[in-house]
Amino acid sequence: MRQVAADRDKYAEMLQLLAGQISTFKPTAFSQVLEFVHEMERRLALLSDERAVVKTLQEWPESKVEALREIVGRRRELTELLLALDCTAWEPRPNIHDELQRTIDALGRVQPQVEWYTRSMDEMSRRWKTHTLLFDFKILDDIRHASVPMAKHAMRLYLTAHERWKTSVKIDATSTKKVRDGLESSLRFAFRCHQFAEGFDEEASSLFAGVHEAIANMDTRADS
Repeated sequence: MRQVAADRDKYAEMLQLLAGQISTFKPTAFSQVLEFVHEMERRLALLSDERAVVKTLQEWPESKVEALREIVGRRRELTELLLALDCTAWEPRPNIHDELQRTIDALGRVQPQVEWYTRSMDEMSRRWKTHTLLFDFKILDDIRHASVPMAKHAMRLYLTAHERWKTSVKIDATSTKKVRDGLESSLRFAFRCHQFAEGFDEEASSLFAGVHEAIANMDTRADS
C-alpha cells in the first residue's frame, strides 16, 4: 500500500494529464489509436500496481482505457490470423500430401474466426464509437484475400505431381490414385478459398481450370 500511495503522489500530475488526454481522445485514423495506446501503456507501465493506483483517482476513464486495450488486442489477433495464412513463410513439408493438409488446416483455423468478426464488427464498432474510437476492419478483407495465394499453392502442388505422373515410365494404380485424389482435394480446397475470398484473380482462375483439365486427362486415360 505504501508503494501505491508513493506512486499516486509521484505520478499525480502525469496521471491527471493522461486521464484528460484519454477522455478527449478522438482519433480520425486508426494509426492514431495504435500510437496513442503505445504511449498510454508506456506511461502506465511506470506504476507498480496500475489498478490499485488508478482506483484512487476520481476521474479515471477506466471504460475508455479498457476499450482502447480491446481495440489493440483485436488488431493483434487479426494480424496473427493474417500471418497464419502466409504460406510463403512456411518451411516445406516432406511430402505434398502433408503440405496440402497444412493449408487446409490453416484455413480451417482462420475462417471461423473471420466469420465471427464479420458477424460481430457492427456491434463492436457501435460500442467503441460511444468512446469516440474507431477500428479498421479492412484487415478482414486482407485475411480473406490471403487465402487466394494458399489456393494457388495447393493447386500447384498437385499440378506438378500430375506432370510427373504423365512423364513417369511406370504408372501404377497406387500412384495414379494418389495424384488424382490430391488433385480433387486441391480443387475442393481452392473452391473453399474462392468462396472465402469472394473471388479469384486471373492466375488462380487459370490454375483452377488447369486442375479440372488434369483430372479430366486422368479419367480419359483410365477409360482408354
